[in-house]
Amino acid sequence: MKFFILLLTLFAFSKVFSQTNNVTIIGELKGCKTSSAVQFVKLPIHDPIVPPDTTFTDSKGCFKITFSLEEPCFCVFYSKQTNGFYESPVLFIQPGREYQVISELNDSKSTQIKGANSEGLTLLQSIVYKPYIRAFDIQWNLKNTKTLLDSLHAKIESTNSMFQRLYENKKIDSVFYNYSQIQIRYYYANQLECTIANAVRENEYKSDSIILQKVADEVYKQYPLNGNKIEYSIEFYEYVDLYLSRLARKNNEEFKQYMAKGLGTTYVLKNAKNLLTDKAYQYYAIRTIWSRSESLEQETIDLFENYKNEYSDNIENRYYQRLQTKVIPEIRNSFDFADKPFSVGVTILDKNSPINSFNELISQFKGKPVFIDCWASWCRPCKAQFRYKKFLEKFLADEGIELIYIAYEYNVDRNRWCNQIKKFNLLGNHVLITQNLKNDLNKRVGTEFGLPTYLIVDKNGDLIEATENRPNNKEKLFLEVKSMIKQ
Repeated sequence: MKFFILLLTLFAFSKVFSQTNNVTIIGELKGCKTSSAVQFVKLPIHDPIVPPDTTFTDSKGCFKITFSLEEPCFCVFYSKQTNGFYESPVLFIQPGREYQVISELNDSKSTQIKGANSEGLTLLQSIVYKPYIRAFDIQWNLKNTKTLLDSLHAKIESTNSMFQRLYENKKIDSVFYNYSQIQIRYYYANQLECTIANAVRENEYKSDSIILQKVADEVYKQYPLNGNKIEYSIEFYEYVDLYLSRLARKNNEEFKQYMAKGLGTTYVLKNAKNLLTDKAYQYYAIRTIWSRSESLEQETIDLFENYKNEYSDNIENRYYQRLQTKVIPEIRNSFDFADKPFSVGVTILDKNSPINSFNELISQFKGKPVFIDCWASWCRPCKAQFRYKKFLEKFLADEGIELIYIAYEYNVDRNRWCNQIKKFNLLGNHVLITQNLKNDLNKRVGTEFGLPTYLIVDKNGDLIEATENRPNNKEKLFLEVKSMIKQ
């Protein structure tokens, strides 16, 4: 009898517990014409809250979903329609609560939210989740470096006071209040860090760069990477990226040694593991492995295998899924190109010896105009432009213009570079960048440029243009190239 009573007690407790952990969201997508799937993901990690394609609207755009949630989180939902796209603003949901959301087609700003902490969430969205202008002197006075930290603290304190009033007036609860503090602190800290990084990179404040770097160091001391629940900050990834990039520059020689071995991401994650909490590292590492997988290297496979062994319960993460189902198989397939010959029309210019200057490169094409594509296997925007290469190849051939691809690779593994040429079937002339050639190009262009960059050289061998147009904007690019080479 006692055992039976115990079972009833445990059953009742588990039922109450499961109910208090449930979250209900009732939604209406105005203008929705057909039933469609509604996807829910946590922020900033983009893990699915419920399995994809399990929640659908009715024909009028209404839906209701109830699911179990272990701890509060920020999230968004979205739904693709034949006539547009629905995306909610950032929501804050807690176990045991119900929320109502009314969303307009292609207009997340007009979304109405009803439920717990709705006033606080509206305020948070107006401050933290709106795009901010990364201009050096508009929000932060970089000319007066002594006041930057005071300005940071003042912004945080002023914003916190608004949420403090809402909490005192019982418009928000203590859980939301505490989470909002995390968002506010790291939002403004990241904003200042981004502004300093941009200023230093663009040499806008060259004379104050050392002082600005010291300010940046102090910001990270006061708002550290191992801060409590930093992974819940929307600024999490960028804030960590900025610090680790600075750390790599500070230890440049060590970083270059890792890069030369094709282990740049390994170096970044080694530092991240030492600086972040274990949970924050889980989120940062899997996203970083995915985001840096573009170069299709063995390093990505090794890092992902290590991650799977250490964090096997993180399988639902969308970056984990993408790596498992798409990226890793693609990398393995790229290795198959090693035994395949180059296509007719591919010429390796530095097959016998490195090319160390612009004149040495261009001298092989005397009397011909040249179009140069500066790219890298790790550069996602570069490779995105390859889908338009057939149009580019035809245009250049019709105009009698030579095409040169200069690969800016950190890893000097020529076999891997050649595999990339084969994989994307890049017809034209190819050279692997050397430090001397890089310095010469920077000098001629007038600055160290990013990728992709496209250079136009006239038939006399003079560099006449570094165009901002890309192959995807072919009409403007082709018109510009024609006009420049005829001058």
